Amino acid sequence: MPMYKNDKNSITIYYRRIIFLIFSLILSAVQTVVAENIPEYISGGSIAFVPIGLEQQRSLKNLLLQDCGSCHGMTLKGGLGPALTKDVMAGRSREMLFATISEGRQGTPMPPWKNILTKSEINWLVDTLYKGLNSGKINNEN
Repeated sequence: MPMYKNDKNSITIYYRRIIFLIFSLILSAVQTVVAENIPEYISGGSIAFVPIGLEQQRSLKNLLLQDCGSCHGMTLKGGLGPALTKDVMAGRSREMLFATISEGRQGTPMPPWKNILTKSEINWLVDTLYKGLNSGKINNEN
């Protein structure tokens, strides 16, 4: 668009475009810095990190004990499904555990949880299984 010295509207549009461009560059830089400094879990090629609140942690712990426990044993030491103890988990990769929880296991009773749980919740479950269910307290609980 040609700009004429006496056309105030053209000058205003020109400056608005410059300001928009600068704002876009700053926003892009901020997003890059934030993305580089947030702890993240990479699973399935996408970043999945959202902090899990205390109430949500309690719900997930209950899910582990009740829902998972119904097949893996109420103490998670095995049952219809394999044991989910800290020692057993140490021999499995995080990616494999994430995929198993997310996608389930075809030909077994293990259901996929990806339509029920978020990636962050599944990552929390994987972390909890690696640490051992009773290794950390949730809001001073056992």
